[in-house]
Amino acid sequence: MIRWRARRDLEPVGLDPSWLRHEARKDPVIVAETNSLFHGLTRWWIGNMKEVVPPIKKFQLVALDPEEYRRLKELNQTVLYDKGVNMNTTKSVFRNKEYNEIVHFKWKVVVDILKDKRDVLLSDVDIFWRRNPLAYLQTLPKCDIYA
Repeated sequence: MIRWRARRDLEPVGLDPSWLRHEARKDPVIVAETNSLFHGLTRWWIGNMKEVVPPIKKFQLVALDPEEYRRLKELNQTVLYDKGVNMNTTKSVFRNKEYNEIVHFKWKVVVDILKDKRDVLLSDVDIFWRRNPLAYLQTLPKCDIYA
């Protein structure tokens, strides 16, 4: 179960019940953040998750603005949205202050998942995979972070 302990205002909306099963705790959480500027890429990323070999059926999207949250809900996606965050399209200029806030928020989400004793694979929505990387990652020596 993903518990957003460090951020009480992060509303776990629309979580797939399979995330709540105890057996699923061993599975890593694949998470990606997105805002309305990247909606097209996000849709492509969602499609890509279904096309990799083997397909990735469970992933967690985090919306950074209310418009993207609404759009993803309309697509029946499992999505979280922090009502106190509005990192919309104007805040996506590379390396400006607002962009750095988005990057910082991404790591807050990762830390919250790690606190729940879950492994996390953080992806951006402009990353496309040909193969599911989870089996390969499980063959690597144990460590805290792969980058």
